[in-house]
Amino acid sequence: MHTYFTPENKKGKHLSPEERGKIEAWFNDGVSRREIARRLERSHATINNEIKQRSFD
Repeated sequence: MHTYFTPENKKGKHLSPEERGKIEAWFNDGVSRREIARRLERSHATINNEIKQRSFD
């Protein structure tokens, strides 16, 4: 099942500090980028960009 991103579910909004912390923790625990996106209801591209920008890997 696909998740579609509409204005109601955060498209175009910045990640919060709390979301950034979760991304880092989950990524360091070995959670896949797509699973992180699913958990946060964000686009996987947003998660990929955040991980690249923050150099978590």
